[in-house]
Amino acid sequence: MRFLLYLVKSEHLTAEQAIQALSIQLDSTKPLGRLALEERMLTVRQVMKVLEEQADNPDLRFGELAVGLRFLSDEQVAKLLMRQHRQRRSLDQVLIGMDIVRAPELAIVRQRYRLTML
Repeated sequence: MRFLLYLVKSEHLTAEQAIQALSIQLDSTKPLGRLALEERMLTVRQVMKVLEEQADNPDLRFGELAVGLRFLSDEQVAKLLMRQHRQRRSLDQVLIGMDIVRAPELAIVRQRYRLTML
């Protein structure tokens, strides 16, 4: 997120493009319930129960509710979250895919950003 703000402040992309990139990245993220089904950690019925509970408690996350219902352990949720993170498209992939910036240019900008963080 900080790198994205840096890109906007340094005028490598507009605020609208940043929002679009975040939206694309979010859309590429598989829901935890789907991952739990794929890993055979939950049944369809259990996922539906968690989603029902989530409808009544929108401030609680899927993993928290699944643990609360004793469908998953904290360790299983952590494993699913790591898988979810690994499968999500990176910001670099999204920006290159949007044809906003080329990979070599993005690498240079990221290097400059890292220097500002020292």
